[in-house]
Amino acid sequence: MLLPQHNYLKPASLDECLKALSEAGEFGQIVAGGTDVIFNMRLKLFRPKTVISIRRLPELARVEALPDGSLRIGAQVAEVTVDPETGEVRLHRMTVAHDLGRAINPLAVEGQIDGQVFSGMSQALYEECETDDGQFLNPSRLEYKMPRTYEMPEVEYIIVESIDPYGPFGAKEVGEGPIVVTVGAIAAAVSNAVGAFIPEMPMTPWKVLRVIRQNGLHQ
Repeated sequence: MLLPQHNYLKPASLDECLKALSEAGEFGQIVAGGTDVIFNMRLKLFRPKTVISIRRLPELARVEALPDGSLRIGAQVAEVTVDPETGEVRLHRMTVAHDLGRAINPLAVEGQIDGQVFSGMSQALYEECETDDGQFLNPSRLEYKMPRTYEMPEVEYIIVESIDPYGPFGAKEVGEGPIVVTVGAIAAAVSNAVGAFIPEMPMTPWKVLRVIRQNGLHQ
């Protein structure tokens, strides 16, 4: 499927990029998404006259946080127990702090955090594609393990509002940021409980039990 006719610009500097954007006037729009933009253009859902690529701008080779607080920051603590006889991990509680600029809808914020804690728990402890010579060994939900709803831990929400001057009404994001921290928090908690680093993800019982026995931690 061909893309709609458009101009494709590859500016050599940030100043050149900003100049091209200003020439578009009120019709100029900054869109994130990369391949998603191309996909939507193919479906004729997005029909820009000009596309400006910023992939090779030297000024964006290393992005640093600005003093206005526009960097997305989060911190989490996971509380787990590990059965030394079976390697089973139980996640009891997550304390989640996330700087989202402004919580326009606090209830929706908590819902987003719940979803990402659940997904992060699933990635850290359950989800694994097992293959043999290119063939999936766990192709269905029967073999591809995921947590059940009753395994959702208790969550404490710490909503940090820094009021980003560049975001809508001071908001930043809470869509995908917390899950990046969730997986690491759970992994750190399990390693701390076992007393040794778990080198593989997901941290399924047999992997945890192997580390326990290799390090003589089950005695």
